[in-house]
Amino acid sequence: MEKYFKILAFYKFIYIANQHKLADDIKYFCENNNIRGVIIIAPEGINLTVAGLPLSISSFENFIKSRNIKNYHPKYASSDTMPFYRLKVKTKNEIITMLNRSIDVDSERGALVDPTDWNQIIIDPEVLLLDVRNQFEVRLGSFNNSVSPKTSSFTEFKNYVDNVLEHQKTKKIAMYCTGGIRCEKASYYMKKIGFTDIYQLNGGILNYLQKIPQDDSLWNGECFVFDNRVSVNHDLKKGTYMLCRGCNNPIPLLNQNT
Repeated sequence: MEKYFKILAFYKFIYIANQHKLADDIKYFCENNNIRGVIIIAPEGINLTVAGLPLSISSFENFIKSRNIKNYHPKYASSDTMPFYRLKVKTKNEIITMLNRSIDVDSERGALVDPTDWNQIIIDPEVLLLDVRNQFEVRLGSFNNSVSPKTSSFTEFKNYVDNVLEHQKTKKIAMYCTGGIRCEKASYYMKKIGFTDIYQLNGGILNYLQKIPQDDSLWNGECFVFDNRVSVNHDLKKGTYMLCRGCNNPIPLLNQNT
């Protein structure tokens, strides 16, 4: 049987009372099951992308659920090679850094839109389609007619909202990101300061690519991912980019000697 690695990605906003204990338990399990990846744990929840042999990933999910982390929305992919060099388990104030504090996990955020309904939302010319990702990610691919805040880090997104979108609080806004987590934080903040009509792509671009046939897709290009694959195509297979050894930005594989 051909060997391949299964990739699991998900986030979950959930109150975690002892993040350091959970981090130690997860690290021990992963090290003993040859699982690599990045796992971030905060008082507001957990955010991870890990890879291992299929049986190991199945065991990991059972382990996670035994720690009362359930009802998450997993995204799966596969790779012929291990997409991570090592395992990193980190404890932080946020599972995705934006506000330098944990959010109230029960607070209102943007309305979730299933990928099967997304096209109908974004073809509306009255909708502001907002790409919440950083500019180096946007260059690889995006949805038609989307607006980029041209950030280099997600921590800059708050300033973009405060300075550029301040007078559009009643505008219908549809936002998207790689896996959905940045939209959760972005819409949480925007709701808090008075934006009223916000929608977000449930599960992000990766969920859209997984569910929507390419012939029906409004996605153009590839999607940057934060592992050794660098980018994925519409089939969620490794794309045509690599990281530049000089600037660490994604570049086409054809330019790897520049």
